[in-house]
Amino acid sequence: MPHVQRRILHETLDVAARHRICLVIGAAGWGKSTMVESWARERRVAWVRHDGHQADPVRFTRSLCEALRPHAPAFSAAFPAAETVGDGGAGAHAEAVCEWLRESLSEDVVLLVDDLQEVAPDTDPARALEGLCQHAPERLHLVLISRGEPPFSLARLRGQGLVAEIHASELAFDVTEVDALLRSTIDAEPPGLAAGLWERSGGWPAVVCQAVEMLREVEPDHRPEVLERLTRPGERLHSFLTEEVIDAEPEPVRDVLRRLAVLGEASISSVITSGVADDAGALADLARQGLVRSTPGRTDRWSLVRPLRDYFDHEPALPVRDRVGLHRITAEECIGRRAYADALGHLLAAGDHARCAALLLEHGATMVNSGQVGAVLDAAGLPPEHQADPRIQRVLGQARQVRGQWAGAREC
Repeated sequence: MPHVQRRILHETLDVAARHRICLVIGAAGWGKSTMVESWARERRVAWVRHDGHQADPVRFTRSLCEALRPHAPAFSAAFPAAETVGDGGAGAHAEAVCEWLRESLSEDVVLLVDDLQEVAPDTDPARALEGLCQHAPERLHLVLISRGEPPFSLARLRGQGLVAEIHASELAFDVTEVDALLRSTIDAEPPGLAAGLWERSGGWPAVVCQAVEMLREVEPDHRPEVLERLTRPGERLHSFLTEEVIDAEPEPVRDVLRRLAVLGEASISSVITSGVADDAGALADLARQGLVRSTPGRTDRWSLVRPLRDYFDHEPALPVRDRVGLHRITAEECIGRRAYADALGHLLAAGDHARCAALLLEHGATMVNSGQVGAVLDAAGLPPEHQADPRIQRVLGQARQVRGQWAGAREC
């Protein structure tokens, strides 16, 4: 796959890496490591990748030390021994390393730590990294690459303005980059292919690259069909999303994704985030990872990103009984905050026709008067016995008048 020049993203990382800490966060396939590696080629950097050190604090700390040692060669002999981790703990050793670096570094250096999500909280590797973050000298900058939040708190450093972040939204390809990738691999035929791929992928780099590989195998006339089947079972992208994205999340997060798949779009509520400690924080974390998005102009409403939405179109997100129950519970939550149009949509999805009729009787006129005509007209397909009440017919007639459906309005 040809390399995509990402000048603006590199400039963003240039600015972010001037902070003591830069977090690069995104789910699998958002191009975190690829982007940082490309950026790092012309910079003074030291790489540390997690590769199973977790149970061996000495080995992990030694890898940190060895990565940093070449950047202060004149003082190598005095470098703190990694074995001292057992004397005062990983955090204390990291503090000693920072003191050594404070005296040793004559130029700025960036320590790149990849696969941070593999480091468990409350372990020596986590404490070593936390110590580096807390005590890093002015010339040491850390770029932490992870699928989620680090295994230690950065709240105090954030409050001091020492932490910058790059999330999936910045890592996403824009339509110009998708177009450039298509032109360098196949071509952009038929017209609109780049825009269609960008819309289907949301700019998710792994999704874009998988799609390009599929597009290379077909004639131009059949390329739009490829976009339609990107996430279907049996396709490589479906397997990637299952194994690397959905299954990689803890069960409570998978439940959140499944509920959003059923609801389509929903407000922050315990209905969506049941089982998750911090509902608003959990959704914000998933947005940083590139798995959900907030509705433009409505930061309290959330939905899955397009590839996951399409993925769940081919996967049973929840059993039918659970889907119906979720819609009913969400409808009652919507009624409680007077979101009657949303409530009606959920009751229709649940097939609860009697409750739909009751909602129209109680709040139908309010919905019409507040401009929520479309939601009312969606209920016109209720079975005849559930819309026979003259008051419901009156509400439906008013809604049709607003829409200029005069023949239907007279029938009501």
